[in-house]
Amino acid sequence: MLHFKDFLPAAPPPDAADRVFIRHDQGFAAVIDGVSGCSYPKLAADMCVEVLESLGSEIRDIPLEAILERMHERLRSFSTARLMAVAALVRADGDGYEVATVGNLALVDASNPKRARLAIESTTQPLSALGQDGAPRIVTCTLPMPKDGFHVLATDGLHPQRLARAVAQHGESATNADWRALGERVCTDSDWSFLVFPFERPSALPARPLALRSLRRGAGRSRP
Repeated sequence: MLHFKDFLPAAPPPDAADRVFIRHDQGFAAVIDGVSGCSYPKLAADMCVEVLESLGSEIRDIPLEAILERMHERLRSFSTARLMAVAALVRADGDGYEVATVGNLALVDASNPKRARLAIESTTQPLSALGQDGAPRIVTCTLPMPKDGFHVLATDGLHPQRLARAVAQHGESATNADWRALGERVCTDSDWSFLVFPFERPSALPARPLALRSLRRGAGRSRP
């Protein structure tokens, strides 16, 4: 059973800086977008993926906020250019999902497809990013494992609510080509990606508690 399914353009532009990382065996996924205003957006996104790859099976147990902090420090350590990226991490957790994001990615809760809502809104001003000067703003939340609907995590190249409504009309009978075509239909930029979860109804994984909260690293927060 698949928790996650990613969709990207069939022919992405040469400078595409969107990346999707999925570990099905760990119930983990990430969506990363290199910030266009930095020196090398594609390199920034690739370096974030390298951090995730280096974690191996530990990716199941490390707090999501700590993973984002490692990605932030990795980009900050690049001395010859300024690298920045926005990212969202998702991990299956018992009967739900835990999510942690930095930057302007949008998370749509379509567990009731007819009432799709933004669980985390795409905020561009001011933009918080991994690799920026100072601590990035980390936002976390939990989402239920829906009985019929789904959740959508999208980069800023898509209109997330329109995407959620469009996918809901197709339902489980939609093919991968159908879903990608929907992305093409509601995209606002040639570089886009989105993640749908749960793509298939998975068996429950052991639960780990996580409270809804918005965190700013180094601002007196408490860790789980």
